Amino acid sequence: MKKEHADKIITDYLKKIYGFAISKTMDIDLAEELAARITFEAYKSLLKAEKIQNTDGYIYKISRNIYARFVIEEMNGNPYQILGSSKLNIQPIENIQRDEILDKIRTEIAYLSNIQREIILMHYFDKLKLNTIAEKLNLPFGTVAWHLHEARNQIKDGFITHNSQLTTQDYLSPTPNPFPFITMSINGHLGPSNTTMSFYFSKKFTQNIAYSAYYKAKNIAEIAREIKLPTAFVEDKINQLIENGFMKKLANAKVRTDIYIKEKRDNSTDIKILELNKKYAKIVCDIYIPHLFSTPYPLSPTPYSLPPKIYIPENDHNFLLWSLVSFACNCKLSVIDNNNELEKFMIKRKDGGKYIAIATLNSDFQTLNSELRTPPFSPIDTRVDNRIFPFVLWEFISKFNEKTDDCSEWSGFQFESLYRYMTGNLKKEPSNIDTFKLMYDKGLIVTTTHEPHNSQLTTQNSQLITFVNLIITTMKEEEFVDSLPPIPNELIAIGKEFDDEMYKLKKIYFPTHKKELCRILNQNSFTKGHFRTLVLEMLLKRKILKPLKNHQKLTVNKIMFSDVLPKEVERSNE
Repeated sequence: MKKEHADKIITDYLKKIYGFAISKTMDIDLAEELAARITFEAYKSLLKAEKIQNTDGYIYKISRNIYARFVIEEMNGNPYQILGSSKLNIQPIENIQRDEILDKIRTEIAYLSNIQREIILMHYFDKLKLNTIAEKLNLPFGTVAWHLHEARNQIKDGFITHNSQLTTQDYLSPTPNPFPFITMSINGHLGPSNTTMSFYFSKKFTQNIAYSAYYKAKNIAEIAREIKLPTAFVEDKINQLIENGFMKKLANAKVRTDIYIKEKRDNSTDIKILELNKKYAKIVCDIYIPHLFSTPYPLSPTPYSLPPKIYIPENDHNFLLWSLVSFACNCKLSVIDNNNELEKFMIKRKDGGKYIAIATLNSDFQTLNSELRTPPFSPIDTRVDNRIFPFVLWEFISKFNEKTDDCSEWSGFQFESLYRYMTGNLKKEPSNIDTFKLMYDKGLIVTTTHEPHNSQLTTQNSQLITFVNLIITTMKEEEFVDSLPPIPNELIAIGKEFDDEMYKLKKIYFPTHKKELCRILNQNSFTKGHFRTLVLEMLLKRKILKPLKNHQKLTVNKIMFSDVLPKEVERSNE
């Protein structure tokens, strides 16, 4: 192998090799010595190798071999003294691989708390007496003796019942048996840094830590043993989660997760939830939608003239109605103001945010092929105030969208570019090719040979027509909301009934400390994403809404509140 390639591999694996060494030795000095030996031997071996199929396995095999030799050199004492061999009935050392026994012992030591691990190492490996350890740690002699007794018992129990052992692969790959969060969202607002929940839970082992202590409070050692990671490693992550408000310290050195986790329900419950949503979606379609569609000018769907404050692509009022339905149901169908109740559950984060953190487990999407679920994401609303240009973007991403891009992507560069294009500040020149391509790819700008539905715009078929493919209004968002019909009184009582029924079905799937939050989060069910998706679907089946064109599926249910409207069309010869 070429030296440059070997150098790169060693550089990439330095941290992983040190992680392996520290997990085996639990001592910084020994870990540095072991890591140095592994690195040296691995580098020599790489230079001699021609081609390696599995680099992880190759480095791991070398690490294990060097570690076995290291153990024989470094450990001259009796490895069984920690365990108490008379109780375990262990075979004589001549009949068992010495490094395997030591590896198991070290694995169990890794599950101890920091103080217990330190006492074990000082007593059995440094050969210090308990009174000396007490002086060094500034602890009462009785406390040290108690920790030593508890640590010995935990190692014994784990050695008997916990046969699996940590390997290098555990550190190179996600936590065993992961419970990945398929969605992470918030109810509240991010801090000035816009640090999302996914920043703190980017790794599956961090998600596993949170899930482990969600239904029942546990101490750090219990969590570490459950997810098969060293206590020291888990403890650092837990402290970070506590510091940022995602976990909470309780009595008896236990911690409990303080996020809202939604996971798999029984199929029968899913069916009941779906039928409940359908039942009330029909009621909303029968009672509220007629009010919405009879909204007086300028939001009237009758195509007599273009509303002066609203730009409708291709003057297609069906496209406008799709956005009106989802937007109105979201902002007009609340039956109770629960902001004060939600406020009680919002956590002030270290980064300045204040919100309820919500996660959905992957298993939640492995039930029936339910019409209510739209893998791989849940319907979601976002609203973004642009800090550079004077526009606000609202969008509702659901199964009717052609693409499933992450919603944060929509609020960025391409909308700023669209605004520059609308105001004539984005020229069609070579330096802007990538910018225009992105807007075309996202469907914000469309070029077609089909003429828009406007009798005043007649062109020959040979002409290409380019237009902005987005509902845009110069009305302020508040003015737009006020122009929509309020929720009828008869729907308010029906909506509260809907909320109660939904809570009764869902509350059994949440721990006691999250049931009240479950009740509050299931208020205003008329406004939820899954429900509005069913309303749109029902209106489509009733032929009140017409099917979307392909290019409309890219930008449906998005409204841009701006100070300018785009030009209607641009024409050019083919």
